[in-house]
Amino acid sequence: MTAEEILKYGLENLAGTILVESWGEKGIFYNQTMCESVAFIY
Repeated sequence: MTAEEILKYGLENLAGTILVESWGEKGIFYNQTMCESVAFIY
């Protein structure tokens, strides 16, 4: 699975996720019951 496929899967299947792009990196932001987490893929 490529990084793009992982991002696409997460965005399509995890409710409440958004794509975050910063400083040339892409990741998924997920606000989970008042606990913010960011997972950068690349």
